[in-house]
Amino acid sequence: MVETENFLPVITIILFFITIGCVLLFNFDVMQPSVILSGVMALSLLLGSLNMQRWELFVGSKTAIVVLTGIIAFIVGGIFTQVNYFRKDTVNCLYPKNYFLSKLLIIAFTVLVVILAFVSGMEMYNMSLDLGNNDGVMNMIKTIRYPLERGEIEFSRWMSYRNIISMSIATVFLYLYIHQSLFGNESKIKTLFYLLPVCAVFPFFILSTGRRSIVHFILTACVFAYIFYQQKNGYTHIVRLKMLKWLGIAFVVSLFCYFSMGFLTGKVSINGRSPFIIIAHYGGLSVPALDQFLNSILLENQYIGQNTLMNFYGNLNTLGFNLEKGKSFLPFVQFQGIELITTNVYTVLYRLIADWSYLGMLLVMFIFGALLTLWYNHLKYHTSPLSFVIYAHFGYVPFFLFIDDQFMTMLSTQTLYFASLCAVLLWFAEKMYLIHKKTL
Repeated sequence: MVETENFLPVITIILFFITIGCVLLFNFDVMQPSVILSGVMALSLLLGSLNMQRWELFVGSKTAIVVLTGIIAFIVGGIFTQVNYFRKDTVNCLYPKNYFLSKLLIIAFTVLVVILAFVSGMEMYNMSLDLGNNDGVMNMIKTIRYPLERGEIEFSRWMSYRNIISMSIATVFLYLYIHQSLFGNESKIKTLFYLLPVCAVFPFFILSTGRRSIVHFILTACVFAYIFYQQKNGYTHIVRLKMLKWLGIAFVVSLFCYFSMGFLTGKVSINGRSPFIIIAHYGGLSVPALDQFLNSILLENQYIGQNTLMNFYGNLNTLGFNLEKGKSFLPFVQFQGIELITTNVYTVLYRLIADWSYLGMLLVMFIFGALLTLWYNHLKYHTSPLSFVIYAHFGYVPFFLFIDDQFMTMLSTQTLYFASLCAVLLWFAEKMYLIHKKTL
């Protein structure tokens, strides 16, 4: 029996009410993982609903139930943590750590990032020449992007190492800049020096061939600023509402960077489409695409967690195993309305259901809702610099669950390398402060 009732507008309205409920439940703390997930899912569904006729988008009752219960499971996990571990919005006395790096050291780190970016750029350019690029440096990203997405080529391990080193430096210096701006005693000009390595890392966003990396970095800054501001000014809803205007500015900047990176990498083509239609294309199709997946014939997966544990499978293969990893880029589906469009984003639920079934998906969503909320609240009320940096670096996770599974990106050797480098840099900055203090 073919289902004809379209539940897309219905679940859009329901999720907006769920989001409002989460905002009130968590005392207007809009950076709570539950608030973020329900909010971005509601916005994604709104974009789909507004273009339901244009692209003939459809969401059946089964998909509506799966989406709503999956999000509710995540929220229940967050509430479980909130009730059992953080019943009061109070905080023990925080003693922010002190840091210091001389201008010469900051410039040295900046030069290191620039050198690493240049080497990576040359490697990518040479790779593009091998793939037939005849139009110079400006065309190398477009030449590499499609073979990379199809899995025909991959970057070298050294390319990955250079990116990890540079991102570690940039993230720590972003942390130092925001920390010193709010808690430090240095002059504003000296504080601005901490942004030099941050600016130097921008070529790596272009070299990623995608657009999300720069948005991830902006979200990292938002997490730093939001939590630090609460630690300094209190945890009331008034303080949190004041931060909303800055989060709004960050949202506009993210959209600008998203489109700019899209043009630079060849991923955005206007072709007579308005910016709203482009945003709706990339942001509003995930749940209708999930509906097509849930109504297709599902093949049994012979490997445990093949789609969600890709990094783990990759590590096993480096040790000599010969296991088939899940696909980073999922298959495309089509929607035909007044124009033909395609997408390969299905929300976080696609991989979880494909690997763990419906009940397993609910359990995973509950666990991650609980863990992310526990981690976030712990950082608000405690001074844990390294944990703070790592959480902020992965602060994009709840924001992008409407696109794909982001949880398992944290479980990789790259995270271990990143955390180790950040630990060394933070320790170094703290020791430099102690040495500097003795000389005063």
